[in-house]
Amino acid sequence: MRSPWRAVLALTVLVGFFACAAVLAAGLAGAALYAMADGDIGMTAIELLLCSALLGTAVGLFLPPVLRVRHRARGHVVDRAAQPELWEVIDELAGIARSRPPDELRVVPGVRIAFWEDAPVLGLVPGHRCLEVGLPLLGGLTVAELRAVLAHELAHLGDREGRPHAVAYRATALVEQVVADSEGDWRRPVLRAWGNLVLSVAAPVNQRQEQVADEAAVAAAGVEAACAAFRRMAALERAWSDYGQQYLAMAPIARRTPDVLLGFRSYLSAPRRQREWAELEDEALDAGPSGPHDRHAPLRERIEAMRAAGGEEPEADDRPAWSLLTSPGRSVPELEDALLVDLGPRAPWPELVRAAVVRKAEDAARRLSRAVLDSGVRVDGRAAQTTVAGVLLAVHRGLGCELVKPALDPGLAPGEVSAASDALLVELLGGAVTAALCRTGRARPELNWDGPCWLRLASGQVVDVERLVGPAVRTPGLVPQLHRHLVRIGVPLDFAARPAEPPEPELVASANGVRCDGDPHDVRVYDSGLLVLPAGSPARKPLPELRRRPGARWVCGHDVEWARLVHRQSGWDVWLQLRGGDELELTSASDTAHDGDPQEGMARLLGDRLEVEDVRQRRREPVHR
Repeated sequence: MRSPWRAVLALTVLVGFFACAAVLAAGLAGAALYAMADGDIGMTAIELLLCSALLGTAVGLFLPPVLRVRHRARGHVVDRAAQPELWEVIDELAGIARSRPPDELRVVPGVRIAFWEDAPVLGLVPGHRCLEVGLPLLGGLTVAELRAVLAHELAHLGDREGRPHAVAYRATALVEQVVADSEGDWRRPVLRAWGNLVLSVAAPVNQRQEQVADEAAVAAAGVEAACAAFRRMAALERAWSDYGQQYLAMAPIARRTPDVLLGFRSYLSAPRRQREWAELEDEALDAGPSGPHDRHAPLRERIEAMRAAGGEEPEADDRPAWSLLTSPGRSVPELEDALLVDLGPRAPWPELVRAAVVRKAEDAARRLSRAVLDSGVRVDGRAAQTTVAGVLLAVHRGLGCELVKPALDPGLAPGEVSAASDALLVELLGGAVTAALCRTGRARPELNWDGPCWLRLASGQVVDVERLVGPAVRTPGLVPQLHRHLVRIGVPLDFAARPAEPPEPELVASANGVRCDGDPHDVRVYDSGLLVLPAGSPARKPLPELRRRPGARWVCGHDVEWARLVHRQSGWDVWLQLRGGDELELTSASDTAHDGDPQEGMARLLGDRLEVEDVRQRRREPVHR
């Protein structure tokens, strides 16, 4: 054990910041009272009292956020009666770490391992201890690796290096939380300066405590398991995020609840994934500090130090970490249900993937049918058809972008529309092809942990629909080739999904008494376009009904090529340049009644196509056309 003088110094700085101010305030008050007791009630006594009051007020203002700070417990509580075997392991590891065992064990949703103590009085007095274990660790680590990680965390508050070091580590963790919680508080600059001073003085103590924690990890699981655990922890957070985006995101679509940990372990074990995580682990070896007061040395140095120290190497326990749970087949689903949203009945991953892929494809096909109907596109003199063959014909005629225009974001910049149209058409047409194949039984989605899910034809061939459709969408001359390929794999070209219900336009803002062509009008700004109505029109009517009123003019957001908004002292002007050469000018006045912010609504609707000018600081307003 090393000399505790640095830990004592850190604790002295921690307490002295406030203690010195309080003692000085009391001393000044005492001096003032002493002077007044002698009958000397002059400027000196008053100045002493004033300084004492200021210091006392400062202590009273800045001490409460430090004393009130508390850790916020989260996750699902796991008591000893429910998981005696896991608690037995934790007690054993606490002995190795020379730390008081936790009073509470919680399983939390993310990739997280933390051991904290809700200690009062600036962290100087022992308090309630809680160990948080992330659910993904139970599926992403082996038993030996979890033992190493748990021992490391428990040793943070252990006294393997002496009691002052443990107290200093606990107190500085509280300081970090005080500074983090002060975000937006006017006292933050002072609290941050105090926190930086404490953390700087305590840095060697905390770094030594991290080294001791690594030694505890080696003692609990062996060098190889400890090194593997720390390498894997560096990649697990990224892996869990990718797993959630690629696979867990399918659960709400399928309306099924998956076996989360079982799937996560299968995901990590896939050959391609193993290569990806190995690369991430290698990158983490030389990663820099996470912040100015990061206690950890680079991972490569930590691993080299653990290997150099050596020690007895126990037999590795390569079972999944969930093996420490009592009856894992029952306990794991219970933990998942306690932490995650109930999405429906439980289903194995292959069944969930099939349901999700089919439902997503059906949704894309319905959106495609709705876009085709709303586009009003005519092909060879007739309205475009919603069948696969009808969409292919329109694409071959160079009308693909027009087909999906109603489904595009109206706020796209002109230069982004073409690429966005192609990408959306590939997605929707690919969904229609997938839905047609699955509905007729000619293809079946299959789970693939190595990448995107497969679509396997009845012949056994795997087809990537978006790669098949994409070239023809971007190069219409390839449509005949695509047509022949779809026929060859059995796609029914007369397939057409029932159109999706048209989205309900959102009314963003309105303005009454706006001049248009010299006459007063009412303007409604929706998330998909502008509606100009004769003055006095009903305020709360459905958009389709308002569009049918005499004198109503609807301007779709996609039909605006360019717009200019000018802010004046007495209102605003808007000029819209529409496709086909038409123009529209709207002018507000001082008596224009607004509901919401029409200018903000138009900025949201038109995006980069809207130029904004503010002339309110000029003496003269522009002359209107």
